[in-house]
Amino acid sequence: FYFDYPINTADSTNNVPGILYGRYEGDTYAGGNPWILTTASLAQLFYRGATNFIGQNEVPHPDSLENWQKIFLRLNKSYHSIDDLKGYSPLQFSRLVTDTGDAVLDRIRYHTQSSGFHLSEQLDKTSGEELSATDLTWSYATVLK
Repeated sequence: FYFDYPINTADSTNNVPGILYGRYEGDTYAGGNPWILTTASLAQLFYRGATNFIGQNEVPHPDSLENWQKIFLRLNKSYHSIDDLKGYSPLQFSRLVTDTGDAVLDRIRYHTQSSGFHLSEQLDKTSGEELSATDLTWSYATVLK
């Protein structure tokens, strides 16, 4: 979704961390915009992953570290060499994954602070303005979860 929504590249250019995420590729409902619900769910996924790395006392397989490196760089502008990632403890790696979840929520915060943090269903894919249903319960529940 990074390149599907112009707001993602604009935000990254303006040093706003994170990413806005959609329902599925090719979604056309109400213009096919990123959703607060799915974006917050992505943050939850990072938090669960971080907890898992600590709980299992292991870091990801070395074959996946290049993907993690790209995620950390794109979502929280944090560069880590593959050698550095290989040397991180589960706690250190978990901290990076947690920071990435925080970055995703930071992007939601960035786009909702002007409305007093009211959470709508969607954010416009070009401007980042809130769209569709307002004060949507499932958006609040997912952000707070």
